[in-house]
Parts: sequence; structure tokens; C-alpha cells
Amino acid sequence: MASLISQLIDKRMIQSAKKKKRKIGVFQIDLSFKPEMLLNFACVFWLSNNALRMFIAKILSVAGMQKYAGYILAPLIFIPLIVYFLMKGKFVGKYFWLFLAGVAAFFGITYAMHPEYRHWYTRDAFGIWDTVFRPDRGAIWAFLFIEIARNEDDLWKIFKASAFINFFYNFYFWFKAKRIGYWTYINASGMEEKRSYSLDFGYNMVFVFLILIFSYSFERKRWQLLAAALVLILTLDSGSRGSMAGILIAAGFSLIDSRWRTKERVRNLAVFGSVGLLIYVLWERMLLLLILVMKKYSIESRTLTMLASGDVTSDNGRDLIHKIILKRIEEHPFRGYGAFGDRQFIGPRFNWGYSHSILYEMWADFGVIFGTLILGGILFFAVRAIIKEKNPKKKTAFVVVLSLASRLAFSNTFWGDPYFWMLIALNVKWPVKGKSFFRVTA
Repeated sequence: MASLISQLIDKRMIQSAKKKKRKIGVFQIDLSFKPEMLLNFACVFWLSNNALRMFIAKILSVAGMQKYAGYILAPLIFIPLIVYFLMKGKFVGKYFWLFLAGVAAFFGITYAMHPEYRHWYTRDAFGIWDTVFRPDRGAIWAFLFIEIARNEDDLWKIFKASAFINFFYNFYFWFKAKRIGYWTYINASGMEEKRSYSLDFGYNMVFVFLILIFSYSFERKRWQLLAAALVLILTLDSGSRGSMAGILIAAGFSLIDSRWRTKERVRNLAVFGSVGLLIYVLWERMLLLLILVMKKYSIESRTLTMLASGDVTSDNGRDLIHKIILKRIEEHPFRGYGAFGDRQFIGPRFNWGYSHSILYEMWADFGVIFGTLILGGILFFAVRAIIKEKNPKKKTAFVVVLSLASRLAFSNTFWGDPYFWMLIALNVKWPVKGKSFFRVTA
């Protein structure tokens, strides 16, 4: 049936292909439609799912039905993939489905061995459905939408469109927070509190910043630099200190990537280190001057305030979390506790339940040896791609995704971080040597 529908659609496409362009006045407009565009639409919709969910909810709120936004968003994302399959007769994402089956099996085996994990698996917001498996926002689905991007040009178009949408989405919340005077968040006890910054806002804006700044390196459009500067100011104003680490890591990788020879990399690192040393020596004076200028114009920055007060390295409870999980890892260092294994120990004290360290979380779930091998392998292949990949857009995709995934060193959970799964997909999609493990062809 699918092949018959595919043949019928292809015949219509062949007939319409003869009328690709229609002349309107002095312009020629390309009216042809390529089925592969459906894949790009699906990718953009998924990467912008929070913005689209809010937009749909706003519309449905007129009828008091905003809670059904997710039921509309999921079809919006996946119907293009179904139509693509009917038009081309090609099944996309086969390696994703293998990964999905493997992860689901891991959770299933863990649950069979530890039925006491039921609470941590089924709870709202932080359970395995919303965190991992939910199609419209579960993190593992990010693997699929990297896999189905046909090539680096399409992937970069997807990133740019998503960055554009996410900028306005996050700017809306920044404006709202400035208007009411605070951001809201869920604290360690599961209660809503107010604060002067937002973790999610900072990390989301760093994604936008990196896409803009690297787009400028490809296209040399001045507006991209100006937009990147605006995004950086907003990030400093209301983002967390951890979000700035992604920018620094991206800058560091740009100094050692495949554009440079070994001697040039050593030179770049020497210059980077010298500038860093100079900033360290003059740091207090530079920071005080910057804060004085900002105060003059009634601008506040939580990140700069913490830097000035010396509180930038404060752990916000992470030290206690790490002590709790390390003690449990020492009890079973080799076999681990299975999927979500750290939740039972951290969850009773901290609502999120995860280790706030990808290394500790890997050790808790997979054991010290296997967890180290998994994490080390992912990082090794990603860094090797950055250093050796000659294609600038492929290389930059690795830089962006790895830089954003770096937050896992001190925040979030790898199970619920889309950039972690994107990084795995990139490692499989574009290995430095040999052919891609999977490819979607036109």
C-alpha cells in the first residue's frame, strides 16, 4: 500500500516538475517542492518544541484547552516524517530506533531487577516519560533529528531556523521577567521560588549565540555579529554562570580545530593562555569598572555580581549531592545501579534526583569501568572530529553540540539533555574516518 501511494505521488511530482517556476512580473518564483524539506521542517519543529508548545497553548487558551497543546504538537512534528515516507517509500532513522530499543531495554531490565524504582520512573516532570521517551520533547529523540538531516548544509539551516525561533521565545520570557521583576523556578524541595536569573534561559541563549557567531564565520553578515552581541548581553544579564562555560569551551575548540597545524595550535593555546593570565591579573579592576558602568545605566547581571563577590564557585548544593552519590558508588563500583540508579539516593533530599555530574551519573548507572568507557568514547570521537574534520560545517556542528553538552559536567542529567544525544548521533553520522553509518539520500 505504501509503495502504491508512493508511486502515485511520484507521478504527480514528475508532472508538476515541468512547471517548476512561475513568472510573476520580473521575478521567477520556484514553486517546486522537494520531499526532503519535510525532514527539515520536522527537525526545526522538534528543536523549537517549547516555543511551538507555548504558541499552540496560547491559541487553545481562548477555549480553555491549553493543556492539550502537546497533543497537537506531536502530530505537527511527526506528520512530515509520515508524509515523507509515503512520498519516497524510505524509512528514516533506522539507527535511532535501534538506540531507542536499546535504551528502553536497559530501563526494562533495570526495572525488573529493581521494582522499587517505580516511583522515580513514573513521577511527573522528572520521570522517564517526560525526560527520555516522550516524542515531542524526550531528549533521546534529538538523536533522530540529527540522523535524518541529509547533510551538513541542511543541518546548519535547521540550526539557524531553530535559533531564530528560540531567540524570540526566550526574549519573550526575558521581557516578562524584567516586567515583573523575577524569574520562577522549582527548587530542591519541588516548590516554586523566585530568583533573578534563569538556568534554562542562559543555556538556550548560548545556543543562539553560537549559531549566530559561527554563521558569521561562514556568511560574513554584519547583522549576525550585532545579534550575537545582543544575545551575549542578555545572557550575562539573566543567564547562569554555567552557561558562559559553553562559550569559553567553543572558543577553546576553535583554536585547535582542523584549520590549524600542530604548531599553530600550540601558538593559539599560548596566546589564549597569555590573554587569560592578563585577564586574571587585571580581573578585579576590569570587573569593578564594568559593574560601575552597568550600574550607571541601571543594568544588573547575576553572573557579574557573583564574580565580583567571589561567589562564582559556590556549589549551590552540588558538593552535598556529590558526596551522597560517591558514597553509594563506592559500595557497588563495578556493576552500578542501573538506569536512573542515582535517583533513589539523591531524590529524597533534592527534588531533581540526578547527580549534577555526567561522570558520577554514568558511574551510578553503568558502573565505574563501563561508565568511564562510554563517556570516554563519546568525548574521544567528538574531539577527534573537531581536530581532524576538514568540512567546516560538520566540524562546527561538533563544536556547538559538544560545547552545549558541557553543562553536564556540573548540571542536568544526560538522560534528559538533548545535546548529549545529538553528540552521539553526530559521532555515528560523521565519523572522521570511513563512511557514515547511516545516510538519508535524496
